[in-house]
Amino acid sequence: GRCIELDPNYLAAYVEGAKCHRAAGQLDQARDMFARGLELAKRLGQTHSEDYIRQQLEGFPKSP
Repeated sequence: GRCIELDPNYLAAYVEGAKCHRAAGQLDQARDMFARGLELAKRLGQTHSEDYIRQQLEGFPKSP
């Protein structure tokens, strides 16, 4: 939260925040944060990060 407020282009904050949400069982919040990070990675042209985030998203259970 606070890192993103200070620097909305700090990609690691989205990735690490999403992983924390996932570990806490907050899957909707984790998906949302990963998705926001994916959009940022695309905007920044960080293809390695895009690939990593996509892999993380693919590991989520499918929504009903």
